[in-house]
Parts: sequence; C-alpha cells; structure tokens
Amino acid sequence: MSARLFTASLMLALALATPVKADDVNAGASPGPLTATPPGRIKVSAVHVALAGRQIEVVTRVAVAQGPVTLHLGMPRFGWMGEAETYPDRHFPELEITVDRRPAAPLRSFTAWKDQRDVSALVRAADVDPFAVAETPPFVEPVTGKQPAFDALVAAGVVTRAPEGMLAAWDVQRHIAVPLPAGPHDVMLRYKARQALTLAQIPGSDANWSDFCLTPARAAALLKGYSLGRTVAMDRYLIPIGINGQLSAQVSLRMNPPPPGALTMVCGANGQPITNAAGEHAVRAGRDHALHILYVSAVR
Repeated sequence: MSARLFTASLMLALALATPVKADDVNAGASPGPLTATPPGRIKVSAVHVALAGRQIEVVTRVAVAQGPVTLHLGMPRFGWMGEAETYPDRHFPELEITVDRRPAAPLRSFTAWKDQRDVSALVRAADVDPFAVAETPPFVEPVTGKQPAFDALVAAGVVTRAPEGMLAAWDVQRHIAVPLPAGPHDVMLRYKARQALTLAQIPGSDANWSDFCLTPARAAALLKGYSLGRTVAMDRYLIPIGINGQLSAQVSLRMNPPPPGALTMVCGANGQPITNAAGEHAVRAGRDHALHILYVSAVR
C-alpha cells in the first residue's frame, strides 16, 4: 500500500471514529533551519521557495562579507517509529544541495543517542548504518572484523535481540556542513516534503490559522465557500527559511494551482491570505522563521 493511500485510508477511519475534534494523523517533519558560523558575516538578501507536488526547493541568496563561513543544517532527531509511519526517513536521504548552481561538497556527520546517552562513538566503532532506524524492521548485523564493537552495542542496549534478528534501538540526527567563501552566493536545498497530515472539522478546527494570515472565522468562511463539507484533510507544509533567524524582505513562493475542489492558503507579504496561489507570489514567513502552506481537500 502506498504512503498516500495508507494516509487516505487512515483519515477516513478517523473521520468515522472522531466526528467532533481535529486529530493529527502525522505531525510531519522538516529539515532544521540553516545556521552559519562564525555569526555576523553573512547577510540574506532574498529567498525563493518552490513547491511542486511533494518536492520543495529553497534558494537563499546570501552575501558573505568576510569568508569563509560554514552553513550548518541539522535534521530531526528520530528513532524507529513503527511500520505504519508515513515518514520513516527523517534524515532526508534525498536532500540535494547546490552552491551557485553547482553540487556542494558538504561534510556529513551524525549524532546517535540511547535515551539521553550519546552513543555516537559506539555506532561508529561498529561501522553499522546509523540510519538503520529508518528501515522496517530496523535490522543491523555485525560487520566483518567489527564483532567486538557490535557486541559493545548489544551490551549497552543500543542493539536489541528479537526472534527475527538484531534491531537498532537508538535515536539519530543527521548533520550537514557546507563551507562558503566570501562573496555573493545562491544556496539551494531540494528535498521531498514531509507535510503534517491532519483531519479536521469545519467549523471548529483547532488549526493555527494565524500561520496563514487567517482568523478562525475567515478560515471557516473560505472553506464553506468551497463546499468542502464538515470534515476535511489538511496538509500543512512547514518550510524553514533564512539563516541564523535572519530573513529577507524578499520572500517569494512559486506553486501550482490545486485541483478542483481543493484549496491552498499562504500568508502574503502584505499580511493578507493568498488562496490558490498559482505562479509566483511575494509571501511572509511566520514568527518561527518558516513559510507555512496549507492544502485543504475533502475526505471522501
């Protein structure tokens, strides 16, 4: 069963079981915000975001006054989330990074934890895949010549025994670092969206409408006008933008119009909501330095 078909089936089941309040089907995931070290040497002049299907592209135009600086990107911390998880690969393995339209050569690393203990050194010593927890089941096996290090993982409870085999039992976070020399640069990130999936009742939804420059009353009026019915599926995209919390006055979004019967909402640069934004529009980020996009469709 595809992830989208599974999600649709689960939404329908929730619609029948919980007719009164909104229920999160999946909270989604996104890359962490970009940071730069040393701070104070980089200025953001423009951000261009494109959303096409499930693909997100963020181009940040920067000027490095005194180089070099290093951009840092940290992914969410996660462990194995069960076989029904819609987004198990929260290390974003498909992520592409370019600098001035050329593939970047980032430094890649990870941190692994067992509860609150940093077990990165144990995982590295055993030479096992740190992102095995994104697989179902999260099987791991000893690497040739690394049996003592693998035994140390087992002794520490970082790998557990099951009838089917040995299972990774740690949490992991992927880290990426990209050096930038002095001068102007366009930094592009491209990755698959892992949007939050929510089932909601209209009116009475508890969505954070202010993220889209809407009040609950205005949102209810818009949704009623589109005749979506009382129960709707809401895909909420959260796209971090800027560097070190620094945003440009020039933030634009390009996306395709939704199909008939669906609705998209985003906050315009003038503080007014933009519905069904086709083409390119000037938009505004939220207080969390992220761009929020809402896609609403009927549950059938």
